[in-house]
Amino acid sequence: MKDLGLAQDVSLIALNDQEVKQMPNSKRASLRGMAAAVILEFYLNDYFIMENDEWVYEGKKDDGSLTAYQDDVITAMLGKKEREKKSFSAWLEDVKSLSKNQLAQVEKAFVEPLKNELLLEEIPSLRSCDLEFETAGISINVYWSHSDAYTKILEGFRADVLEEAPITDEAVSMLWLLKESGFFPEIFSKHEMNRVSERLQELQSNSPLAKQLFSLDIHSFKEKSIKGFLKKKKEVMSTQVGTGVNFIFPELQRSEAVFIDTQEYFANKDARLNAVINALTKHRVPHQIIREGGVPIIQVNNTWYDVVPFTKQYRIPVHGVQFRRHPLSTS
Repeated sequence: MKDLGLAQDVSLIALNDQEVKQMPNSKRASLRGMAAAVILEFYLNDYFIMENDEWVYEGKKDDGSLTAYQDDVITAMLGKKEREKKSFSAWLEDVKSLSKNQLAQVEKAFVEPLKNELLLEEIPSLRSCDLEFETAGISINVYWSHSDAYTKILEGFRADVLEEAPITDEAVSMLWLLKESGFFPEIFSKHEMNRVSERLQELQSNSPLAKQLFSLDIHSFKEKSIKGFLKKKKEVMSTQVGTGVNFIFPELQRSEAVFIDTQEYFANKDARLNAVINALTKHRVPHQIIREGGVPIIQVNNTWYDVVPFTKQYRIPVHGVQFRRHPLSTS
């Protein structure tokens, strides 16, 4: 796998399991984060010109320094403007005001190159197997990030955050972007969040870039307050000098319990697992059995799920299983 830039690393995490044809709030949050990642790439790669304490973009150069996705994203943000000047924070916070059409342009800018590199594809969603979706005849396609690339990016990011080594500005940027886009609960266990909180405090004190980023918010008020796509979990911490700092870890409202009807009650765990696999195969949902047993673990779209026997109480009880997100390790 060739090395990817910050924004493409973020996009493989952010697009994974997002609906292809719809624009739910979780996807809008991801796309805003991806647009902000391009701005940070411009900053890190010195594509901006400094002028009176403001950052200036003077249009695409002919030296091939911009990638296609960078050019497409900045064009989506600026339209026909050849030159733009604003503060660093304003460049980033402007992603709040990106319209649905602009966000769709950002999506296309990333999706096509990643597909061409065989790092992203469209697959049927696990939710297509859910009883209520199946009964209504609703089929959902989502993005799937290549598992090897997805795992490599996450493992590298986790090491940057959880280990004691110095952290680069690129890693600081990714930390902020994934926090803003609501992915911490999917990346770190509750136990690890204590270390993440400590790391954020350290960076707030010692990293000039972190000091600029951590006070910024790139989500629209409408998404957070009216449609309520984020559940805010405030972690109140103190810096070494005693100043209180509030860090917000948004948590995306995602489907946490897909119910699959197995047609009948299976006392035998192997027969029940076979019925589940048949349902996934019927809907063409790629999957991998991680563990068999009374409560198997099945991986779907880079996520481990506990497959729990469950009965839904309708007028007639319906036997099946629930797919519940497997808890991250607390070690």
